Amino acid sequence: MVIYEKIMPKETIKKLATILDRDLEVEFNYRGFNYEIFYSESNDCGWMIEIHDDGVEVDGGLCTGSAYDAIEFML
Repeated sequence: MVIYEKIMPKETIKKLATILDRDLEVEFNYRGFNYEIFYSESNDCGWMIEIHDDGVEVDGGLCTGSAYDAIEFML
């Protein structure tokens, strides 16, 4: 079992990835952090991930994989 599956259920990741594929952006709260994931053509055509705590960005990155990959990338 991969560690992220212990953190967030695989079905939840799939649901978020479906929303991300459809809307090209998704925002959710998880374990006290706000996650924002959106498609960005200006950043090497990939998924930008931003993680905020009380409005302050604490982590982030770029994922060039699938929407599912982008959801699990920062977990």
